[in-house]
Amino acid sequence: MPKQTLTPEECQQFTKQIIKEIQEHKIKIYEFPETDDEEENKRVTKIKLQRHHEQLKNNLEAQHKELEEKCHHFEDEKANWEAQQCILEQQNSSRSPDSWWCNPRAAAQRKRPWHTPSSSSTWWRKCGTSAPGGG
Repeated sequence: MPKQTLTPEECQQFTKQIIKEIQEHKIKIYEFPETDDEEENKRVTKIKLQRHHEQLKNNLEAQHKELEEKCHHFEDEKANWEAQQCILEQQNSSRSPDSWWCNPRAAAQRKRPWHTPSSSSTWWRKCGTSAPGGG
């Protein structure tokens, strides 16, 4: 995978965003004293940027960890739901096919073709059987 780099404008905006987040969250950071030595100023600037990037990295890692935990939670919920569905299917398939005759509410829920007649065809055609009375 090729490394991605930031343009100078993106880097500047990235640094501003880091500084904004540090101020927003009131993070206390040691401020290096200003010096007249240009070489020293370059080192201080480099250290400051490293510190900002480390802080951002820590924030991103924390967010990533939080998202992973949520993902695991939802995966567990999905697995539980699928297990419940499997149990319900097993319970429904273990009932005898004639048990709906005993329970009118279950019969209405099943919506058998003969409970909801259609003008275009008869129930035995829908069920794929021959007509009652051998017709």
